[in-house]
Amino acid sequence: MGSRGDALGIIACHMLEDELVHVLSGDENVTRLLIVDSGVSKTLMPKLRSHCAGKALETVQEEKLSEMEVRGEGNILIWQRPINLHIAPEELKDEGLRCINAVKDLCSSILMFYGLCGNAFRNLEALTQGIDVPVTILKDASGQVVDDCMGAAAGGVEAYLKLLRTHHGAFFLSPMWASDWRRFFVDIMVLHDPNDLEGARYIFQYMNYTTVTMMCTGLGGNDEFHKDVGEFSKAFNLKMEEFPCNTSVVDSSYARAKGRMHRHQEL
Repeated sequence: MGSRGDALGIIACHMLEDELVHVLSGDENVTRLLIVDSGVSKTLMPKLRSHCAGKALETVQEEKLSEMEVRGEGNILIWQRPINLHIAPEELKDEGLRCINAVKDLCSSILMFYGLCGNAFRNLEALTQGIDVPVTILKDASGQVVDDCMGAAAGGVEAYLKLLRTHHGAFFLSPMWASDWRRFFVDIMVLHDPNDLEGARYIFQYMNYTTVTMMCTGLGGNDEFHKDVGEFSKAFNLKMEEFPCNTSVVDSSYARAKGRMHRHQEL
């Protein structure tokens, strides 16, 4: 375990918020959720209150991490990071490593709730070899690191490749992406103004997008998902289609990170 704690640390992309809430809500052994107050999301805490009833929720300030101790069973330390880090994969990698180093003394295992993400985390295991606490990243059943949040929803690397090959002209939306797509497009610099879509429409036409594919994981609220994607479809004149997805990647990766936590505590 870390020198000041034995929590499971989760450093999570904002786009995997629903998946994060899903794995935490399904773990009966979690008793306390410590959320680093990073100002990334206005929806994480309400979702945790709704889906993780009975688990204590606390916010902590980043600058206090170096002074804290987190000991005892059932502690999860959560640190969300913003989507705009994906604009520069090298910066995303550096920020991920910074967060790992900031929480490692409080944890006995760390889960990076990310995929390769533009190869930002392609060599994460090598990059974290010098860290005493085991670091886990999202992998599929074959042991491959998934490409990104859509690859995680698809169920893994091969399933995602098959999806890409068979859905030409498709733009993929998960419930989280769809929930506030105008803001997220601004964050990743597809839009400069959330109410001015002309530039994005030009990009979509240039990329030959004809369809918006709903990545249906069963998370995020089905009615809201359809409503949000309907707005997106209308805005860009795209046909709507559904693709059945699952949570197997996040479920198995979370279980693996927790298993490594217990083994590390025994060493």
